[in-house]
Amino acid sequence: MSRRRAWARAFAATLVTGAAALVAACSSGGAAGTTGGNLPCRPSGGTEAYPAETGCGTEAGDVVADYSFPGRLAGATSPRGTIKLSDYYDPGGTKGLRYLVVDVSAFWCSYCKEEAPQLAALDAKYKAQGVVWFTIVAQDINRAVATDTDVDAWIKAYSLVTPAVADPGQNLTSFFDPNQMPLNMIVDLKTMKIVTKITGSGLQQVQTELDKHLAGAT
Repeated sequence: MSRRRAWARAFAATLVTGAAALVAACSSGGAAGTTGGNLPCRPSGGTEAYPAETGCGTEAGDVVADYSFPGRLAGATSPRGTIKLSDYYDPGGTKGLRYLVVDVSAFWCSYCKEEAPQLAALDAKYKAQGVVWFTIVAQDINRAVATDTDVDAWIKAYSLVTPAVADPGQNLTSFFDPNQMPLNMIVDLKTMKIVTKITGSGLQQVQTELDKHLAGAT
């Protein structure tokens, strides 16, 4: 075999190997969501009660990691602070909480702006059943990471009285393709497991899922 032909075969083999590795990497992770079970559940040094210390993920059935966010708990006049997902963890039902609906939205997203005005009515409808609506303003109009000022503008624009936060680390945009905003993710607060993830215009589907699970259906 000529030296040139041997080199060509070796180069082709390298391309095939590299492509296979790339496919494997894309199938196990990326911006559109990753397979579960390989994320830390708590920040380093965290001491809050949580279902597990390791093995969290981004897909339905995974425990969601105990992320923390800067924001406001109850509207524009409430103090700014850090809100953690573990604040809502209620394994024994002592807080009266059952499900967290995490809404990841952006200023450029038309569906997000259609859904945001409906959250007050949904909060009134489901609050007594232990449902918390939790808004993450992820991106501004230019798709840059949203700031505290952006969160305050969103709160005021839609008269939100439910928790609303920024995500400076863009943790939740790794759970889905951000081009498909909003994400509505239902989390079981007894286990902190992701029940379902719904992207795009899906508030009616969110309500259907909530009604089913609140009624005890599987």
